[in-house]
Formats: sequence, C-alpha cells, structure tokens
Amino acid sequence: MNRVEKIKAVLVRNQGYITTDDFLKLNICKPMIKKYIEMGLVRKVHHGLFIDNTLLEDDYFILQKMYPSVVFSHMTALYLWKLTTDFPVDIDLTVVKDKKVRGDYKVHHVDSKYYDLGIVSFKSPFDNPIRLYNMERCLCDLFRMKMDTEKREKIVRHYLNRKDKDIERLMEYSKVFHLDKIMSKVIEK
Repeated sequence: MNRVEKIKAVLVRNQGYITTDDFLKLNICKPMIKKYIEMGLVRKVHHGLFIDNTLLEDDYFILQKMYPSVVFSHMTALYLWKLTTDFPVDIDLTVVKDKKVRGDYKVHHVDSKYYDLGIVSFKSPFDNPIRLYNMERCLCDLFRMKMDTEKREKIVRHYLNRKDKDIERLMEYSKVFHLDKIMSKVIEK
C-alpha cells in the first residue's frame, strides 16, 4: 500500500478527516503534508486537522475534534434536536469552568458537578459523531437563560409533543438545577 492509499484509508476510517498526528504515524513528515494539499488529496480546515478535498466541512465535527471536551448546548443543541427552527446565530458550547475555547462561540462555563449531566453522543448534520446535551438538560438550561417567554413556550410544546420525551428525567434534572417548581407548572399546562 503506497502513501496515498494509506492516507485514503485513514480518511475513510475517520469520517473524511486526518490529523497531523495521523500523518506522522504514517511516517509522513510535516513538510510533506503540503505535497498532499497541493495534489488536491486533502485541505487544511484547522491547525493540525485536514479533510478529504472532496468533502464539505462539518463545523460541528471540526469544533469537536479541536476541543474534545466541548458539549454543544443551549440553542445550538435545541436546534439540533429539532426543538426550534431558529438557526442559532452563535454556536453554544458548554465546558467546565477552567477550560478555555478560542473562537467566536457562545461559551457557557459550568461547575464540574453539572458538566456530565445529560451528555449524549449525537450525529451532526453531516452524520459525524458529536457530543451534546440531551433534550431534558437543554430544557433546564433554557429556563436558566433569559429568553422571550413565547419562544420558550413554543420550544417546550415541541418537546412535550415528541414521542421520545422523558418527563421523569426532565423532573430529575429540574431538581438538580432547582427548577422543579417552575418545570412542574410548565408540564401541567
């Protein structure tokens, strides 16, 4: 198997992406990566990350690769769950308090005791694996942020009309975030 075939095999295995480390494991030094860019085999999408030149970039997946600890949250996650049709202006991310994320994102910092609550694996719009909060966690976050009441109620209605809703989990999370009284009233409507 020649180098191009090896690169293509890595691209197939990694949803069309390859890192500088992957190149180095194939005994391809950093200066040689430029050769494969010039050949049109790959293109650079971020520092240390390249994509098969025939594919479109998946911003969610790229962000997840660059910052493995980020969790898509708030309006971004609600959009991905199809609980709102409003495309998020900014990408909402949640990280533990001491983590930093560079870029033009809406970063939410949480205490480590709340960070893991509700993280699920999800498929991005390009069918790549990303991490985001489940619907119930998103609803709790929704009630902890400032938002138009009508918009919030519409999102809740969408959730309550879904077959895959989990009211028991929602109430459990509501207690954790001290929202149980508010959430009980919303669900009773």
